[in-house]
Amino acid sequence: MLLIDIAWYIMILGFVVAWLILYKLNKKNDIKKDLVTGFLVVFIGVVVEIYAVSNGMWNYTAGNWPWQLWVSYFVSGLPFYQIVSRFIVK
Repeated sequence: MLLIDIAWYIMILGFVVAWLILYKLNKKNDIKKDLVTGFLVVFIGVVVEIYAVSNGMWNYTAGNWPWQLWVSYFVSGLPFYQIVSRFIVK
């Protein structure tokens, strides 16, 4: 079962709400770029996790990387493009 601490739900919901608000406020809406940015953040997260685990910074039991970690990486990347696109002047 996918039981997790309520704090994970709050954090993930917070990122999604932030993205939805920024998406509605931003006039340059392009959901594809938001999704690509989300996946890039997941990729960066994978690289950081592999580096940290292989260097003993922290560890997970074999095959037990928490799924909510990857979901939180993705949803934290969604509002990132919306924030950055507001500063880009064309």
